[in-house]
Parts: sequence; C-alpha cells; structure tokens
Amino acid sequence: MTRNALPMRGSTFAPAASPGAPADAPMQASYGREDQLRRHGQPACEASLPRCTRLMAQADIPRAELEIDALLARALPVLDRAAVLRLKAELQTAQSDYEGAIATALAGLDMLDVHLGRHPDPDTLRQAHDAVARARARRGAHDLASLANLPATDDPRVQSAMGLLSTLISSLSVKDGLGFLHVAKMAELTLDHGVTPQSPYGLAWFGVFIASLYEEYEDGLSYGMAAKDLIARHGYEAEQLATLVAVDQVSPWTRPLWFALEHARQAVRQGPAPGELGMACHAAHHIVCDLLAMGETLRLVEEEIERGLALTRRARYRDIELILLAQQRFVRGMKGTAPDEAAGMPLADRIAQSRSQPTRFWIAFYDGMAHAYLGAWESAKASLLIAHDLEWSAPAHINVAECRLFLALALARAPSGDGDPEGRLAAVTGLRAGFERWAALNPLTFRGKLLLIDAELARLRDDALAALGHYEQAVEATRLANFPQERALAHELAARLCDEHGLRTAAVEHLRAAEAGYRALSGDSKAAQMERAYRDTLAYGGARRGAAEKMGEAAWASGLKAAQALSGEVVMERLLESLMTNIVTHAAAQYGLLLLMGAGGPTIEASARMLHDKVSVHLGSSAPTDHALPMTVLQSVLRTRQTLVLADATQQAPSLLDLADPPRLLRSVLCLPLLRGGELIGIFYLENNAAPGVFDEARTAALEVLAPQLAITLQTAQLYERLIDENNRRARAELDLRNARADLARTSHLTVMGSLAASIAHEVNQPLTAIMSSVDAGARWLKRATPDTGEALDAMEHARQNAVRAADIIRALRALAKQAPAVVEPLDPDAMVYEVLEMVRMDIDARGVRLRTRLQAGAARVDADRVQLQQVMLNLIINALDAMVDTPAAERELEVSSTLRDGRIEVVVKDRGAGIAAVTLPRIFDAFYTTKPQGMGMGLAICRSIIEAHGGTLEARPRANGGTAFRFALPAGVPMDAA
Repeated sequence: MTRNALPMRGSTFAPAASPGAPADAPMQASYGREDQLRRHGQPACEASLPRCTRLMAQADIPRAELEIDALLARALPVLDRAAVLRLKAELQTAQSDYEGAIATALAGLDMLDVHLGRHPDPDTLRQAHDAVARARARRGAHDLASLANLPATDDPRVQSAMGLLSTLISSLSVKDGLGFLHVAKMAELTLDHGVTPQSPYGLAWFGVFIASLYEEYEDGLSYGMAAKDLIARHGYEAEQLATLVAVDQVSPWTRPLWFALEHARQAVRQGPAPGELGMACHAAHHIVCDLLAMGETLRLVEEEIERGLALTRRARYRDIELILLAQQRFVRGMKGTAPDEAAGMPLADRIAQSRSQPTRFWIAFYDGMAHAYLGAWESAKASLLIAHDLEWSAPAHINVAECRLFLALALARAPSGDGDPEGRLAAVTGLRAGFERWAALNPLTFRGKLLLIDAELARLRDDALAALGHYEQAVEATRLANFPQERALAHELAARLCDEHGLRTAAVEHLRAAEAGYRALSGDSKAAQMERAYRDTLAYGGARRGAAEKMGEAAWASGLKAAQALSGEVVMERLLESLMTNIVTHAAAQYGLLLLMGAGGPTIEASARMLHDKVSVHLGSSAPTDHALPMTVLQSVLRTRQTLVLADATQQAPSLLDLADPPRLLRSVLCLPLLRGGELIGIFYLENNAAPGVFDEARTAALEVLAPQLAITLQTAQLYERLIDENNRRARAELDLRNARADLARTSHLTVMGSLAASIAHEVNQPLTAIMSSVDAGARWLKRATPDTGEALDAMEHARQNAVRAADIIRALRALAKQAPAVVEPLDPDAMVYEVLEMVRMDIDARGVRLRTRLQAGAARVDADRVQLQQVMLNLIINALDAMVDTPAAERELEVSSTLRDGRIEVVVKDRGAGIAAVTLPRIFDAFYTTKPQGMGMGLAICRSIIEAHGGTLEARPRANGGTAFRFALPAGVPMDAA
C-alpha cells in the first residue's frame, strides 16, 4: 500500500479509568450509563484494541479493518467506542481516505460532547482562537513558556478526546478550516484540563496556524517552543517529530533560516518513533526546502534529496516522494543534469499524481520557480498561480513567501495580453504588502525579497533609476543575509534592465556577477543559459583575463612540477608524503585529506596540515567522519564523481557549518575525485579557511588535469605494495611451512624411535647376554685343572663378535636419533636392509609375523646417506607391521626384497594387511594425511622427500591377494667389484 503525505500518528490506546480532575459538565452527562455498559463490553474491547494496533503497525490493513468493524458492531461504552473510532480514523488516513477519516473522528468527538463543525467561517475560526486566549487567561499563562509547567490530566474523557482530535491531522489535506479548529480545541483542552501525550502536537501546530491566519508569528513560535519543553518534561517522545517539524515551519518568520533547519535536522537525526515515520519523511523534505531557501549549493542539496527519497521509498509515502522529486527536478534543471522520467510530463498530470493538497502545492511551486529562474515567465506565472491557490495547505511555511515573491516577479515580467497595466501593478502591490510586514519582523530574511519586488514595481512604472537603486539594495541585502541565489537573481534582473537602457558596461558587470553566483551554486545550466541569452552583451565586455592567465600559467607550472616529483615514486609511504606535501603546497591549501577506495568504501589514508609554512603529513588509516571533512561533500563526489568546489562555504553551503563536528568555519573547499578509466581510485579533499576563492578556476583546472596521473601513480603504488606484501607473505608462509615440516619430521622421527625402544632394548640385550655367557664359559675353561686355552680363546672371540654386534646396533640407533647431517657415501643396500631388519626383529617376532627376505642387489652400491635410508626402511617396515594388526596370525607375512634392474636398485616391502582403498591411495604421500587414529600424516611424506632427494621414486600399489606393496628405486652407483 502506498501511503499519503500526512504522517500517521502513533496509536496510544489508554483503557478508561475512574474520573480524576473535574471535567466540563457536558463531558460528565453520560458517565453513569457508560459505567453500566463498561462492565459488559470492556473485556472483549481491551483484548481487540491492542491487536488492531499491532496489525496497523505491521501494515496488515485488511485484517485491522475487519477487527475494527467487528468492534464497532458491538454495543460499547463511549470511551471504548471512541478508542475504536480513533483507530478507524487512523486507518482511513493511511488509506488516503481523508474525508472518511474526518467523518469518523468527528463522530467520535460528538459522542464525547466535543463538537466541531465542517467548513467553519472566519467568525467561527476567530471564536476558536479567542477560546484559547480565554483558557490561557484562566490558567494565568501570560508567558507562553510557562505552559511547559502544566500538569498532566487524568480525566479519561479528555484523554480520549485528545486522541481523536489528533487524528484530524487528515484535515490538513482538505480545504477546510477544520485544520485550525481541531488544534485550537486541543490547545483549549490542554489549558483547561492539563496535558496529554497529544498536547505538544496540538500546541505546536496551533502556533503554526495562528502565524498563518492571524500573523501572530512570535506567539506561534512560542507555542512550538513550549511544546518542545512539554516533551522534555513529560517524556512524550512520540510527539517529538511533529513538534520539531512545526517549529521548523513557523520559525523562519522571526528567526534565521538556520534555526528552522536545525529543528528539521534534529527531527531526522532523532529517527521516528512507532507510527511517526510519516513525520520523519516530512522533516526530510523540509530540510530540502530550507536549504533551497538558504541558497545552499545545489550539489549538496541533491545529496539531501537522495537521502529523503531513500527514506520515503522505504516508508512508501508516495506523496512526500513526489514533493522530493519536484525539488529534485528543480535542482537538476538548474544544474543541467539528467532529468527524471516525469520531466516531460505536463504539470497538470504531475499534480494529478497525488490527492494530497500540500503535495500539489509543492509540485506547482517548484515547477513555477524553475521556470522563473530560466526566464520562462509566462509558464512560471501559470504554475505559481496554481501554487498560490494552494498556499493554505502549507500554513506558515517559508515557501509560501517564496511562492508570492516569484509570483510577483512573474506577474511583473510575463508578457501582458490583457492591456491592463494598472491591474498588473495592483496585483504585484498586493503581494508586496505581506513582505513589508515580514521585513519589519525579520529583515535579514525578507528585506532582500521586498526590495526585488520594489524594483519590479519601479520598472513597471518606467522609473528605471529607482529600479536600479532597488536592485543594488537587494544585492547588498541578500549579501548580508547570505542568500546567494537571490543575490544572483538580483544581479541578473539588474543586468537585463541595464541592457534594455543601453548601459552595457553596467550590464556586463551584473551579468558576470550573476553568472559567477549561479555557478557557485552549481547552477551550470542556468549560467550557460544566461551566457547564450546575453552573448552580445558579454562580448562587449571583452576578455579581460590577463591576470587570470598569468595565475593559470603559474598553477600549471606548479602542477607539472608536482606531477614530475610523483611520477617515479612507487613506495606507498614515500608517495603519500610527497603527494600530500606537493598538492597542499600547489593548491595553496591549509588542510588536506587523501581518501582511497577499498572494498568497504573510502578510507582516509593521509592527512596534511600547513603549520608555520611547512606541510606536516600524518599517515594512517581511519574512517571518514564529519570531524575530518563534511560528509555531505564527500557523498556528493562519491555519487557524481565530479569535482566539487565551494569558493566560500559560509555563503554557498552555510548548513555545513552546523554539520561540522566540532563546528568550524569553512571557507574555500575543494573535493576532487581521482579517476582512472572510469574507476574511482580515491578522493582529495582540500580546505583553506583563511580566505574565500582560493581554489579558483586555474588551480582547479590544473588539479583536474593532474588527477588522472595521480590516480595512475596511486594505483601503481597500491599494486606494488600488494606485490611486496604478497611476496613477503609467501616468503613467511614458505619459511613457516619449512619449519613446520622440520618440526613434524623430528616429531615423527622421535615417534618411530619411541616405538622401536622396546625392540632395540631386546636387540642390545641379546648380544650382551651372549657376551656374558661366552665370558663365563671362557672362565670355566681356564679354571679347569688343565686349562683349555683353545676353548677359552673361542669363547673370547665369540664374546668379541657379540660386542661388535651390540656396538653396531647402538651406533645405528644413535645415528637415527641424532639425525646428523646427510653424509652421502656408497653403501650396500642389502646390508642396510639387513641392519634395519635386525633392529626390528624382536618386534616382528612379538607380533607373530613371518619374515621372508630376498636380498639380491649383490655387489651393487647406491650413493646415499645411510641413516636417512634406514629411516625410510624403518618407516615402511613399521607401517607394514601396523597394517597386519587385524590380519589372522596364520596369514601375517612380511616380505622384504631387493634387486638390481635397469641401473636402478629396487627395494620392496610387502604386507598382508587390509590394503589401501583406491580413493585413498593417491593421497597417502600427502603431508598431514593419515589413516591411522594416532598418526600425524608425515611419515610417508618424509619418506618420499628423502627418496626423491636421492634421485629416486617411492610408490605404493595394492597386492592382488590382499595387502600393499611399497617400492622405492634409487640410481645404482659404482659396484663394489668395479671400485
């Protein structure tokens, strides 16, 4: 469902309670009968009303409507029925059924003896106004600020009436005095009975209406400020947005526009309470209204419009979206950027898109103002007359004054076809009357507008000298008020008058001032239109650009020097320091930032500040914030990818001063995108707050030509930095991997040694036992009566052989444990295999494994490190033994063989284990891959690396009759016989 432009107010159903403070007599009349009904109807109503509220909050309008209609079909007490009618009125407002919502709310109010008539005449409106004045006198509230001290009411009928009255916000969309009547009644009830959650809305918007209808501007703002204080005291947060928007709307008549803007911004910053999303959307379009009225640079206004459109589309408030689109169309028309799809649509069709009268007003107003700025005065008059008839729908809004200003200009300048100059003068004079009163109240905002109308009246009376005097005064007044758009318009109208009367020199000066003013506002299309319209006049002025050309040449020379200094640098830190120093110096900036684009958006990578004639550069990554630079400026450049220059931010973008955190004075601002091939590489932001106009056309042009080179240099440095980082990362990873492999190899080796410990102990113990036996036997032979020296010597020889054997075992164990550096030497592969088998023979026997050997390498030798090959053999043999743990004892067989074939020595280790699955076989030599529960997956990987380091190969194959065969082959060396 697409919602209307009116805000949906929060639904606050409060169950009826016993009466507290005395109410008016009419409100007590039916209380006894209601009390009887309450005992029967209230339980069902109390259950259904919160459910209806939830359904509406979830935008489930059809179900909410069914529930509400079912409740209304029952016999309910007055207060409960009033609560249901309030929900129905809110639902009808959400459906844009304003008349239905008004009728429902009035019916509920009638039940509560609060009677408001439709289409009240001026006398009725005045009586409502005076009733509030009398209530204020009864309360003794001579100072409106004291309204903040009003107590809360506990009268349930007043609470119910205020809730129903608040739904009559729908009356703002129809031409009916009910809009004023309902807020006047809310103010009266508040003053007489005390405050309710709806009181701030009633008081604030009563202030808006008395400013609009009775020109009570000071009191109107005072009511709004009192409403703000009420919220602060009582905590009525749901009314905060409505109150802030009301203060924004009523304050420009007596306060500067920045005061109004701050309240609208506060409403958006605060965020909507439940049910107040519509008012947040209103605040968003009010911000744009204020910025345009203040003469904010159009690039920044467009950013606010984009934010507002995102909000209204999320909320599906189509009517407010149409207002923002009308504002966007005006901005784009002035800038000359691509219009939206509705740009070619006739105004009548655009107006017909909405049933909301306020929306129709703003569509017509911005269309008329766009035509006026582009000099299409007849079209401007037609649109502004439509808007003028709808001014009642935007009570006390600053755009009402602007509508009258541009209508007065259009009436004065549109071609007259009626031949009634007196009628034209009378119409413009009638519009002038309001500006005379407003200028007395707030000269800063309205005096320049009044002087523009006075200049047009003097021109219509053929008093060119007086007209020029008024234009000159308007230029000065708008300069003091800081309204650059009105100053540019005053210069343009003065230029036209000078041109018409042959004052060519004065015309040229005014035209140049107007053109510069429009361009400073980003109104390039308007400035170009002026150049085309006054080509001959501008040509008369000549090209007085000698000084500018010299400045341009100096800027170009400085820019080229900066480019040359940067072109050869690829180390990012040195590049950033050099870049910031050169650019800040070249551009005459006091402060600069470089932002580089990343996956998460822009990041500040470097900042520079001019201190004591030296550039101080700080490197470091940080997220952009309003503390570092105006985020609106950054967002504009990010979105458009175009350079943004503010010659004087105090004049062109005064709202930036309020957004800065902490607040600071901004003067000259430049934000430059760095593009390469359409890709945004980064952004330069520069400030000089000592003087306006520092970043002139020459400097900006030089920087824009330099920007692509800077983008290429930065991208090259980024690529170089990434390459260095990647190389360093790879080097670290390779080193870590080597260290990890070495650690794992040592761990694997120690694990193998641990598993051999028991076997080695047995192996060493066997020759030691034999030595002891031989020694004992030799001793006995010698102790005989006739010593047998021959037998004793045999025993000693036997002992010596066993000692050598024990020493060999211990030496092999030590060599394996030490993992001494590789010593490549010719070795006998069969002897090496035999030695390893001897080491593990006890383990083989303990596991009940039959050992079969066929060692047939013969005299062949292999150039290798004995210890490393022994480690390979140990690993393969232990793996084979482990593989046969579950093999039946009768079938356990280990076969080790060696042979010389085709110049290579092959050693094969076969087992009768479970074998290796086909899917697993290709991975068994991968590091960290293991099929053992306690394995590390490094043994076979290390074995393969050792064999390959010796120029050999290691492979595994399944055996046909079960088990696995591991085979390694090494190049054969010089045979022992040949050596």
